[in-house]
Amino acid sequence: MGLDMYLHERLHMSKFFGSNGDNPRNQIKELAGLKSYPGNDIGSVEVHTTAMYWRKANAIHKWFVKNCQGGVDECQQTYVTVEQVQALLDLATEVQANHSLAPDKLNPQEGFFFGSTEIDQYYFQDIKDTVEGLTRVLADKHPDSDLYYQSSW
Repeated sequence: MGLDMYLHERLHMSKFFGSNGDNPRNQIKELAGLKSYPGNDIGSVEVHTTAMYWRKANAIHKWFVKNCQGGVDECQQTYVTVEQVQALLDLATEVQANHSLAPDKLNPQEGFFFGSTEIDQYYFQDIKDTVEGLTRVLADKHPDSDLYYQSSW
């Protein structure tokens, strides 16, 4: 039990996806190593990946709830813009560079099995992981994909 947090990337590929107009089933077959694809005439495929995962990084969760979920914390899946991800990355980068900013910029949040609220080495490891992970997410994100945040606790 505890706070598990996910940033998912979702890419919808219609039969017109890509510059060559190739049906996405061919791309999916290749990626998945399939010899055949169920169904003869699919119109689209949606690919979901976990772009980033956190465990009990309650300060990060608090930021998502406040800035992306309108203060509602019901483990719902929420669309997140690239600008919002960049804002969190910028904030985490600030805190990583100057630890004294942590209480004001990314203060931990108490919650049912949300983990420690101490600003300690584990907190700063979460910040470091967030900076590294979100940097990678933004660099690797497909231009046509969408990002979604969801937690479970």
